Amino acid sequence: GAGAGVGTSIGAGIDDDTLAQIEDGKGSGIRPGTVAQGKWLRGAVEDRFSRYKQTGDAKLLDEIYVLIGALKILGFDEVYREMRGVLQRVKRQ
Repeated sequence: GAGAGVGTSIGAGIDDDTLAQIEDGKGSGIRPGTVAQGKWLRGAVEDRFSRYKQTGDAKLLDEIYVLIGALKILGFDEVYREMRGVLQRVKRQ
């Protein structure tokens, strides 16, 4: 599909394995985000999902991985799990 081979264009690559390494976020030195930041990030992910579904642009998929990782690191665990589930479904299409 459109996501084949995607996730390797940014630096060392951001893929499912990289997201798995972000899982606990401990030792990152990053403070938890505010509710407003969580809402903004969620909106940014949803916007990119919408555009990715329309275009299949690999750059958008890379951005989705980064934003989903940010959700986890900033402590938005519930939204992180939800968006990661959406990502997995989108990649299967």
